[in-house]
Amino acid sequence: MKDVQVEQPGTKPGDPVLTPEEFAKANEIYFQRCAGCHGVLRKGATGKPLTTDITKKNGYEYLRDFIT
Repeated sequence: MKDVQVEQPGTKPGDPVLTPEEFAKANEIYFQRCAGCHGVLRKGATGKPLTTDITKKNGYEYLRDFIT
């Protein structure tokens, strides 16, 4: 059952689903590269807020293209 992936609330069909390992790595990267400006709670500091009410509205493709 550990390989079963369930869609997360608020995602569209086809959006990628992170495994727990991928989520842990993404979290590590955020704290290394992003938290300094966007804040530990993603509410913004010197950078814009990245809270889910904003990021989910823009969608996965927007975020992927913006980040990469």
